[in-house]
Amino acid sequence: MIDRRQLYLATDAPDGASTPTWWTACWLTVPDELRRSELQILVHGANSDHRYWDFPLEPERYSYVDWAAERGVATLALDRIGCGASCHPPGAEVTIDAHAATLSQLVAAARSGIPGAPRFERIVLIGASLGSVVAGMEAATFADVDAAVLTAYMPVDGDPDLGEELFDAAFQPAPLGMPRVRGLVDDDYLVPALPGGGGWLYRVDHADPAVIALEDEMAGTTTRAELTGAIHAGPAIRRSTVPTLVLVGQYDPLMYDGSTESDSHDASTRMAELSPSTFAYDVIADAGHALNLHKGAHAAFEKWASWLDGIGT
Repeated sequence: MIDRRQLYLATDAPDGASTPTWWTACWLTVPDELRRSELQILVHGANSDHRYWDFPLEPERYSYVDWAAERGVATLALDRIGCGASCHPPGAEVTIDAHAATLSQLVAAARSGIPGAPRFERIVLIGASLGSVVAGMEAATFADVDAAVLTAYMPVDGDPDLGEELFDAAFQPAPLGMPRVRGLVDDDYLVPALPGGGGWLYRVDHADPAVIALEDEMAGTTTRAELTGAIHAGPAIRRSTVPTLVLVGQYDPLMYDGSTESDSHDASTRMAELSPSTFAYDVIADAGHALNLHKGAHAAFEKWASWLDGIGT
C-alpha cells in the first residue's frame, strides 16, 4: 500500500519578513515497503506547483510521484512559498535565498521525523527549472542533503544583460494577468505575459498537446525577486560539495546557445568543464524544457534513479 497525505509545515521566515512564520503546503507519499531510508523532496519551477511532479493527466506516464512510489521511494512534493496552497508573503520577500533557507528547515524536519513518516537517513533534493536553482542553492549553502538532482537547469554564469527588461517583456503583474489572485498577491508576483504560449518549451513531436494545454491552464505565479536571483545563482551553485546531477532536455531552448551550439550536449560539455568533480551532467534525448511532461518522461526518471543508486546509500 501507499500512504499519501497533505501537510502544512511551518518554518521561520527570514529576518525582516512581514510575518515570523511561513507555511509550506506539502504532499507526502510513503510506500509501505521502502527501497531504502530515503526521502526525495521535489521542488517545482516558476509559474507551477507540486502538480508538475504528480501530473493529473495520464499519471501512469507523467507522475513522478506515482513512478517513485511503485519503486519503493518516498517523496515530499512542495508548493514553494508564494505558490499554490503555500503562504504568499509580499513578493519582494520571496527570493532564492529565502527559498533555500526554508527548504533547509524542511530538510531538518524530514531528518527528525515529519508527522506520519519515519525519520529518513538519506535526503535528496530534486528540482525542475527554477526549482533546481532553489535546490542547488540549498545544497551549496547548507550542505545538509545527500544528493541533488537539478533538471531543466544548468548552473551557468549570470548574464548582466538579463533582468528587468526581460521580465517586463515576458511577464506581467499577477493581479493584472490572473484575476483569481487579486487581493492575494502584490505586483511583485508575475505571470506569463502571453498565457497559452508554453508550447515553445516542449519538443512538440514528443509531447501531447493535451498535456501542454493543461500545464498552461494550471499556470501559477512567480516573483520578480526569485527570477532575479536565479539569473545569478550559477557560480554559487557550482561551489556545492554535495553530489549533484544536472539533467536537461536535448532541445531545451533555454539550455544552449543556438548560435554556437547544436543542442544541450554541447552546453553540458561546456558546463562540465567549469564544474567540480561532484557534478555530473547528462542529457535526455528528444526532450525540451519540461522533462516530466514529455512522452518519454520515464527515461528522465530512470536516468536520475540510476544515478542516485550509483552514489550509494
